[in-house]
Amino acid sequence: MKCRVLIVDDNAPVKMLFRELLLKEGVASISEAENGVEGLPHLEARPAKGADTWDL
Repeated sequence: MKCRVLIVDDNAPVKMLFRELLLKEGVASISEAENGVEGLPHLEARPAKGADTWDL
């Protein structure tokens, strides 16, 4: 699947779970950040065409 995903979460097991699920779905480009401050440079470098926020 040709898409990029940025996972932003301070909970390492949650990031690992999402990474595994996305890899199983064929997502090849996955970046991670601990929080919004760390995640913002990823978005500035490669702006998103779409975004979604899940508050779990």
